[in-house]
Amino acid sequence: MGQLKAFFKWIQSFFRSQWEITDYPVRFREQKEAGDPGAQWSAQIINWWSMTGLGETKEEAHKNLENNLHQ
Repeated sequence: MGQLKAFFKWIQSFFRSQWEITDYPVRFREQKEAGDPGAQWSAQIINWWSMTGLGETKEEAHKNLENNLHQ
């Protein structure tokens, strides 16, 4: 599914001159640690393994990813 999402974003890239975080295919993962009642979230741009954001919520992880992208 992630590769299909990346393919459609790639096609759309030919029609853009500037990119925003919503233009990238993003994957969210909930990372639960043993004994931890809360969940840690990660947001990652598909096929760009080093571009990641972490947070206590999905929204926080997504915002962190956006900040990392613009640095």
